[in-house]
Amino acid sequence: MIKPSKSLERCINDDKRTRPYRINFIWPLYTHLFQHGNFIFLTGNIGKKSMSPCEEVFKQLQKKSVDAVYTSPVTERDVFLEEKYDFHLPRNFALETISNTAIDPPTPGWMVTGESDKLIYSFIWLKDIVDTFMKDFQWLKKWFWREESSHPEWWKHTMPDTSNHTLCRMVPVKDVLESGVPARRFLITIDGKIIQIPPLTPLGSIRGILEAQGIPFQILPSCKPDDRTGDLYRESPCERHADIDLWERMMLIS
Repeated sequence: MIKPSKSLERCINDDKRTRPYRINFIWPLYTHLFQHGNFIFLTGNIGKKSMSPCEEVFKQLQKKSVDAVYTSPVTERDVFLEEKYDFHLPRNFALETISNTAIDPPTPGWMVTGESDKLIYSFIWLKDIVDTFMKDFQWLKKWFWREESSHPEWWKHTMPDTSNHTLCRMVPVKDVLESGVPARRFLITIDGKIIQIPPLTPLGSIRGILEAQGIPFQILPSCKPDDRTGDLYRESPCERHADIDLWERMMLIS
């Protein structure tokens, strides 16, 4: 593993696309989980021509799908974190197997090249709340590649809106969590409140948990159904399923 030097802790330059979610939701989660030690966010836009030593290390880390690094003050061990943001309903994890299918040979995806310790996978489906799963990334990779050939139902989805035409396997949340992968789940609010819930908590229960704490429950009108799996519900927009019980049955994760 590549080890960043301590002098890198001030080299923070977030990708503008993910900055609002990292700053408002993921940073409070990291602060909650890792209360001491050094923490580094890596940038998604490192220059190619002339790079500082700091940027050179960042570039190497990014090739291994590392978005953030935490250094424990006790063990001095670096914990590598990979972040993913998904603007669909929390039904499937989109696991990237091929990063670029538009070239020959194709470029492997982060499910092949990733060396992070933890995968921080966040679903953006509720107003002012992020639904985040933290999973053991290396455990997940081993399980996925051992099982993927036996699961043709794990739909292959090529992202049409990217020049790379990235290919992902759509693996149901329930399949991943029932595999035994070490995982934790958090509801993170815009004001920094963090609620840890069981990973397989049904959607209806999430509503109850939030309402019990006086937190408004509102599905984002802009959130997307999971149209990446070719199933019956791919054309059903979120706002047509305001009834959470009907919606929960549709999601098949209760």
